[in-house]
Amino acid sequence: MALPPGLQALAIGPSNAAATVEFGIDYLCPFSAKLVIGVQHHLLPLIFGSSAPWEGKVRIVLRPYPQPWHASSTLVNEAAIAAAKISRISEPEVIQDPKTNAFWIFSQSLMAKQDAYFDGPSRNRNPDQLRADLANLAVAVLGEAPKKSKSTPIVSLPSGQPLGQTVRNLLKVGEGNEGSKVVPDLKYCVKYGRQNGIHVTPTAIWNGLIEPSISSSFGEKEWRDFLEKNVGPPVSTVALLHRLRGLLGATRTPSSIPSTVTSLAMSTSQAPSTPHGRAGLMRIAVVQMTPHHSNPSASRQRLLDLTAHLSKSDGIHLLIAPEMALTGYVFEGEAGKAKIRGMAERFGSREAFAGESTAHSVAREISQRLGCHTLIGYPEVVLPGDGEAAVAAKPVDRRPTLAGERTDVADSRSSSSSSPYYYNSALLTSPQGEALHTFRKHFLFDADVLWCDEGPGFQCIDLTLDDQEGHRRSVRVGVAICMDINPYRFQTPFDTFELTRWAHERKVDVLAMPMAWLTDYGDEHVAQHAEETNLDSVNYWAARCEPFWRKTGDGHDTEKHTILVTANRTGKEGGSSSVLSFKPGDRPTLMVSLGQAQEATFVYEHHLGVST
Repeated sequence: MALPPGLQALAIGPSNAAATVEFGIDYLCPFSAKLVIGVQHHLLPLIFGSSAPWEGKVRIVLRPYPQPWHASSTLVNEAAIAAAKISRISEPEVIQDPKTNAFWIFSQSLMAKQDAYFDGPSRNRNPDQLRADLANLAVAVLGEAPKKSKSTPIVSLPSGQPLGQTVRNLLKVGEGNEGSKVVPDLKYCVKYGRQNGIHVTPTAIWNGLIEPSISSSFGEKEWRDFLEKNVGPPVSTVALLHRLRGLLGATRTPSSIPSTVTSLAMSTSQAPSTPHGRAGLMRIAVVQMTPHHSNPSASRQRLLDLTAHLSKSDGIHLLIAPEMALTGYVFEGEAGKAKIRGMAERFGSREAFAGESTAHSVAREISQRLGCHTLIGYPEVVLPGDGEAAVAAKPVDRRPTLAGERTDVADSRSSSSSSPYYYNSALLTSPQGEALHTFRKHFLFDADVLWCDEGPGFQCIDLTLDDQEGHRRSVRVGVAICMDINPYRFQTPFDTFELTRWAHERKVDVLAMPMAWLTDYGDEHVAQHAEETNLDSVNYWAARCEPFWRKTGDGHDTEKHTILVTANRTGKEGGSSSVLSFKPGDRPTLMVSLGQAQEATFVYEHHLGVST
């Protein structure tokens, strides 16, 4: 049902959503508090944000409904309505977002602090004192908090009037028996509740009808089940990817990175360093480029051009190039299948190193010139009788039907098979240019299924970093490729976090990911916004890394500092190669990034702590 003009802030979510859920609540009802706080933590992640499976499908309306048996109920509900009145109701995009809707934000605070207004604590305070206390709370939540975080004000005030005075004026009782200025709005809420059969709080109304199955005890699973039954199946992860795969501009300031991720300024220039880096630092170079499709020779030259300015004096420890960096990524039909397989390389083979335009030869050239490890995406072929690389830890299979640590490193290949196997892989070379290990893509994207097999599992490797002063440090690097960060086959629950939960369990320091991460934008848009940030992509990556930064309180939390390093390609894919930093309990931080159409190389210094 439509809301009066002055109460538009009671609703969050798009006005054209497929479904509307309304909650009749009393701000002094403990079960109302449980429901509203539960909605914040369990329902909102399912319907708000570009990674939400039901994004844009549900609108939420909170309808204040004071209960007379709570002595202070009317006063507290009036304060909530006052917050709705000063919300920026003239800007739909502001009030539709729970992060900027002042009424929603204040409601969360009121519910969290409701016991301060219960009968006992309020017994010795008169109504005017309670109103003053509520006005002060509004100032703290809606004024001081945004000011401290330097975020945009979330309220709209009369010209020259401070927030506290505005709220006090709205709550001030008039002459006679007319009540405060928000009483007409409160009357509307009460009449609406009576008309629609709200007798107790909370009461849930789904698409205009009371829905008794919705409980204040609903967690994520219950909300998922309810939405799937009443809204429809969640948006597939494939569709989410096309919506999320965007681009990051060059390094941003914190004020320009809203939502999940904050940003720290980080120079991409090459700071002077000892030949193998300074003690306690790991220097990582990331190359973002547009491969020449089916033309490894031209791609090789582009990669060398983009790294020509680097030298051993830059102290690079690890250089990362994109997925399928020399061949390009998407190959269609039987002809495409034959073409990509024809460019596949045998790991560590003499012919792979002998080829002028192979991943092996260019990685060796870069490693030897810079004295660093090089990680580059390439198509791999394994012939019958080929041995397996055993430098990294054993693969850990996180496919839902084969979970657990695998001992059959050769994956599902039969030892008697006479057919070759193909993988979308990442080659790691040593600083001397030797083929150190091959990491095989575990979770395949649609474009991979045509020509290659699933890799055996996620793997990490311990790299030893040295500097000229004799300091030595072991760094655990996990390597995965693009689709590996997503739910398996887009079918497992979002919060399974197969890759990052594994990396967290293995105490990985650096998760390095060659990528060919798509963009849903056309060439014209990319040209017009070449260096702008599309935060959907970075927020999605950060969300998929939740095990690195979300404290669970289950006794297994650590203070581990982990970074995600993505090396994406441009052209048909979406750029935004970046470094995201994670610490448990802290907001993910975007350290450095490239724009959607930038072909460039940046160097990032990762602080490892005290050297050994």
